[in-house]
Amino acid sequence: MKHQTMGRIRAELNAPDKDKARQEKRLAKLRTAQLGRTADIRVAASGDTVDVHLFDVIGWPFIEAQDLLYRIPKGASTINVYLNTPGGDVFEGMAIYNMLCDHKATVNVIVTGLAASSGSLIAMAGDTIKMAKASFMMIHNPWSMMSGDADDFRKEADLLDKISDVFATAYAEKTGMGKNRLRELMKDETWYTPEEAVSAGFANDITGEVPADDPSARFDLSVFNHTPSSIRQGSAQPKKEKNMDPKLRALLERLGLSKDATEEQAWQYLAGINLDDIADPEELKTLKQAMAGKPSGTPAAGTPAGGTPSGQAFSQADIDAAVQKAAAEERQRAAAIRKDCRVAGLDDEFAQALIDGGKSVEQARADIFAKMEKSNPPLGAGSIAMGETDGEKFRAAVVDGLSFRCNFRAEKPAPGHETFRAASIEFIARQCLERMGVNPYAFSTRDQVAREMLRRSGQGGGFTTDDFTSIFLDVSNKTLHKAYLDGPATWRPIVNIVGASDFKTMYGVSLSEAPSLDLIGENGEYKEGAMSDNQESYSVASYGKMIYLTRQMIVNDDLRAFTRLPQLMGSAARRKESDLVWGKITSNPTMNDSKALFHADHNNLASSGGAVSSTTLSSGRKAMRIQKGSGGVAYLDLMPAYLAHPVAIETEVEILLRSTALPDDNKSAGVYNPWGGKLTPISDPRLDAHSTTAWYLIADPSQIDTIEVAYLDGNEMPYTEEQTLFERDAVGYKIRHDIGVGAMDYRGFYKNVGA
Repeated sequence: MKHQTMGRIRAELNAPDKDKARQEKRLAKLRTAQLGRTADIRVAASGDTVDVHLFDVIGWPFIEAQDLLYRIPKGASTINVYLNTPGGDVFEGMAIYNMLCDHKATVNVIVTGLAASSGSLIAMAGDTIKMAKASFMMIHNPWSMMSGDADDFRKEADLLDKISDVFATAYAEKTGMGKNRLRELMKDETWYTPEEAVSAGFANDITGEVPADDPSARFDLSVFNHTPSSIRQGSAQPKKEKNMDPKLRALLERLGLSKDATEEQAWQYLAGINLDDIADPEELKTLKQAMAGKPSGTPAAGTPAGGTPSGQAFSQADIDAAVQKAAAEERQRAAAIRKDCRVAGLDDEFAQALIDGGKSVEQARADIFAKMEKSNPPLGAGSIAMGETDGEKFRAAVVDGLSFRCNFRAEKPAPGHETFRAASIEFIARQCLERMGVNPYAFSTRDQVAREMLRRSGQGGGFTTDDFTSIFLDVSNKTLHKAYLDGPATWRPIVNIVGASDFKTMYGVSLSEAPSLDLIGENGEYKEGAMSDNQESYSVASYGKMIYLTRQMIVNDDLRAFTRLPQLMGSAARRKESDLVWGKITSNPTMNDSKALFHADHNNLASSGGAVSSTTLSSGRKAMRIQKGSGGVAYLDLMPAYLAHPVAIETEVEILLRSTALPDDNKSAGVYNPWGGKLTPISDPRLDAHSTTAWYLIADPSQIDTIEVAYLDGNEMPYTEEQTLFERDAVGYKIRHDIGVGAMDYRGFYKNVGA
């Protein structure tokens, strides 16, 4: 992966063309004459799928990120990237990698020949990475060519280290290997066959396709140190299918090429010329064209008079002009679609979706007409829908405005919410009084406004959706629900959620295993099989608190004090759920068979305590797998899915479950860890309150009933109600949470008291 630097940068700042020529020369050394006249990059779209072929050197003037910018539609759902590249400029490679990673499409990378250097980084952008048979992938440290003093070289070395770290990070994310190990592999310039790449994690699969091109025929791989011998042969020198143009040969001889030099030596001499030493503009142009693979002299075969040879390369000016033209056409397309949407009365969001989807103007107009037909049916052919009343709009604007003050921002706030983002409680109360037909200016003080607002709220009846207390009920609900949803709920994976219609005792029915199937002979009789059931019971209970919007809060404009209470109550509701679920496990309740949840007779309690280890986990897994149904006949073969443990041993558990090799002291570092990825660890401080050593294995609740959590009418959110309290000069808001928790089947649990 080449990184071009400027050394002291001196006169180069005034000579951008010379810089480009230098870079072109350096990258051209990676190419052979077989690549022809133009950069080998192809982009073809079919429906939502885009095929991208990157079969050349990465970097100007060959393959650049901007070549893909306007050619890959934003609305594409699948991008297939076919790679055969020796790499090149690291920053162009990083730009292409980031462009593919940031695209919303699924990216499939197929290495058809070679993904070396920065080409291997581009490959890491794939959601899937496949390698064709006989293809290669190579990673190595970036290198640079520069001039300058010692300070320049030190800075350059630091930059190269940073670039290496960026590449190693991308490789680590894909392979799972440590960055230090990857830096060693990069330092050694490591080449991977398809099998080795899959084994190391650089690729997912090997395709049955053979490479479309021999990399050694397309690229000069002699620049690398450890190119495999299987592809090195023939790569050291450019290959030419026909003799060098006589005019180019004559120019090279004038510059010092021996007249007796072979064709191969002539191409080698061309690759070694320093373009900075060429003063004549025409000679410089001829040499640059030759290095880029362009013919010099007579037109190619088949070229019509005055025409352009088929496949002729474009100059940088041509490319820039094409990019500018594409950008102008894109702006025109976007402007036309937005204009059509405005004329049709459709919002900017719909227009932007059409633009991002890559729709042409004609396609967009068809979608616009379809949208208009659906949204605006002919008179007499549609349905009548009720819009929002003025009171509902006012209430929505006030609630969203106050929510901003409470750090709760709606995705699409109601129109007019800006007015109330900084409004005082007094201002809102006066607005509500005015909408109720009361002159708000008859009250000169905040206290008068507060007393009048509370008095009218306490009258009952006649209230509308825009009355004062209902507004604050909505604000309370929003802050309560946000705090509830933001609270931790470590117990969710191990339970089943059900609904309850009342507060009566609920019975969870656990059926026994099905009876074994009997062999039925010819004309044989089918016998009846019986199943038993086991019932565990629990009930839903109510938990709640009261909070108040008081006269003093209105007078003091203390909105934060009011909204802080629902936030605390939302968090408390979430904590109450955790207390109930984990409390059900740690309290070891009595089951329907009059025995504790964890009991020796249930075969789910370790006979002796032991810390979490491969040995103790194996004992627990065995106990769960040999559990039998309530009929006592068939094995349920329950597999533990979760390891619940106190926070005190969280680090030890993470080490055991996340390590690639088994971390036991008496095991070698290479011993496979059979628990890696097998169990999901769950830690909760409530388990520490019971025991800092005890741990539990729990089956997936989809395999067997473990714990049921029931909500009244299926409503999982805490509920709020309002009531004006005459005796307290306040409006009370009652927060209630109706929930019940029950342990359903002991077979889904295993406990070890630890050590």
